[in-house]
Amino acid sequence: QVPTTLLSQVDSSVGGKTGINLPEGKNLVGSFHQPALVYIDLEALDSLPGREYRSGLAEVVKYGVILDPALFDFVEKNTRQLLDREQAAVSRVVARSCELKAEVVRQDEREETGMRAILNYGHTFAHAFETVLGYGAWLHGEAVSAGMVCAGRLARRLAWVDDAFCARQESLLEALRLPVAPPEAPADELLAVMRRDKKNRDGRTRFILPRKMGEVVLHEGVAEAEVRAVLAGLAQVLLAAGHLLLGVVQLLRALLLGEVHPGADPDHGLAPTHRALDHLRGLLLQVLLDVPLVLHVPLELGQLL
Repeated sequence: QVPTTLLSQVDSSVGGKTGINLPEGKNLVGSFHQPALVYIDLEALDSLPGREYRSGLAEVVKYGVILDPALFDFVEKNTRQLLDREQAAVSRVVARSCELKAEVVRQDEREETGMRAILNYGHTFAHAFETVLGYGAWLHGEAVSAGMVCAGRLARRLAWVDDAFCARQESLLEALRLPVAPPEAPADELLAVMRRDKKNRDGRTRFILPRKMGEVVLHEGVAEAEVRAVLAGLAQVLLAAGHLLLGVVQLLRALLLGEVHPGADPDHGLAPTHRALDHLRGLLLQVLLDVPLVLHVPLELGQLL
């Protein structure tokens, strides 16, 4: 194999798993076939679109959360270098991700012991997002990013991790310009896809959930009400972000069209433009205080940055 995307270099090229997506869900049909050789050339990433590149970083974060706190620390401290594709930083995360996955696969090549399931951290939610939205609407890494946020929040509801864990994970994903909230999709449709997840046993939906940074477990028996609560809670965050964005657009439109303009205001002692900017600053402060580390740039805008 010659993987040419960051996501395939750090994850899917290792392990021998092949699969296809069906309307009912992702990777429901496939086989295991180990390649004779995997050749990774980092220069192949030079022409990779930014959105595709950032998608691969989600899987790097995943490996930090599930197995290697030191890798998570490295990504936190080298976010700018990774986004700028500095070869030293990229080489380190690619090599370490491959090492981690290879060790998991060595212990459970064909998913017989449950060990390999930890590689699906965030994926129960992510596969549901991809299936309901339609394959290609979100890239896999984008869905995994939002899925890890959901898994972290679900573990928080079970009191397995604290708020600091969730905030730290979400802050890093946000810094990497990845989604940190689920897409707008009916919860019933998402849950229906989750019930068909390949990890499930005897009709029980199973999730990979964090216990602490560097440790996750396969857990079954989570009440659907808890999953709905996670999706609903993050949907409210997304709604707040949407309201903020709408307010910003309206204010900018008014400024550009001259509906508010510099001039004396005898009632408030401020120029209307200054009052508009003060109002905008207040909106930003309110959202940042209410939903810290969760607001993210919509994907459509992120592609332009």
